[in-house]
Amino acid sequence: MSSTTPIDSDVAIMMEQPSWKKTKLSLERPYKDDAGECIPVLLDIAPDGAQAFELPQDPTKLLGENLRRIFTEHGADFLSAKMH
Repeated sequence: MSSTTPIDSDVAIMMEQPSWKKTKLSLERPYKDDAGECIPVLLDIAPDGAQAFELPQDPTKLLGENLRRIFTEHGADFLSAKMH
């Protein structure tokens, strides 16, 4: 009489899978290549093979736009309302 349960047999089957099936990959895209250079974001590839990349953004300008949007959406007293 065998003492294995259905769960034990499932674990044994999982252990027998090839190593490539056990590989875990990150779903986050890489931001820098192996040399430390920023990888541009590809937006489109034209039928002739020309690649269109996202234009780099100035972080200071982006921060200013985000802060302006926050105060526009929540009002000028947004921070003082949170402190009380």
